[in-house]
Amino acid sequence: MVLYPFGGFTEFTIYISAANMFSELGMYQMKLPNMLNFSITLLTVLRVQAVVLLGAVTSLMRYLWKMRQRKYGK
Repeated sequence: MVLYPFGGFTEFTIYISAANMFSELGMYQMKLPNMLNFSITLLTVLRVQAVVLLGAVTSLMRYLWKMRQRKYGK
């Protein structure tokens, strides 16, 4: 129970630092015009993934807590 949030926080930190590195270097960007006429940057993908990770870790911790209460009682 203690290590799971620490792992989520560490992964979140890695996503944010990678996003900062890619924004400084300007690497891995798909410029317009392309087939979909839509600009995609790895920076945006990493930031969205970091936000989704926060929600997923919170949801999984709530699930783990419920399973622990079911097994061991309150």
